[in-house]
Amino acid sequence: MLIVKAFEIVCKCHPDAKLVLLGKGPDFDYIQDYVSTKKLESNIYLKGYVSEEEISLYFSNGFRE
Repeated sequence: MLIVKAFEIVCKCHPDAKLVLLGKGPDFDYIQDYVSTKKLESNIYLKGYVSEEEISLYFSNGFRE
């Protein structure tokens, strides 16, 4: 959660910044609600569970909407 709150500050100075979070841990729903409440959906992307193959693609290709 700390990274999400820190990234909220980053977005104030860099409104086009993007953060992609992979995985669906125990705080997923809380983070999803926070992102929605703070209207950060265009900056923070929560992908939930992804396979190991998909993780490799994120690292090799970077983020693309």
